[in-house]
Amino acid sequence: MRLRIARTAGELAAPAGVRLTAWRDRFQLTGPTGKRELATDLAGIWRAVDRLGRVMPDPLDETFLSHLEGMLDK
Repeated sequence: MRLRIARTAGELAAPAGVRLTAWRDRFQLTGPTGKRELATDLAGIWRAVDRLGRVMPDPLDETFLSHLEGMLDK
């Protein structure tokens, strides 16, 4: 389950330039500058994406929503 969360959240964080991986019992996020943070849950993931990323994805953006719908269709 954690790997699935990491993969999905990682795809959603990618437009912000953030890479996300499952690491032990946490999630490791790496920003475009190489700075890293650990998160334990989804709320922590999004806070870290906001701090590390170039731009936080807009959840109402048409491109973002289309990408999300495509992920759900898999």
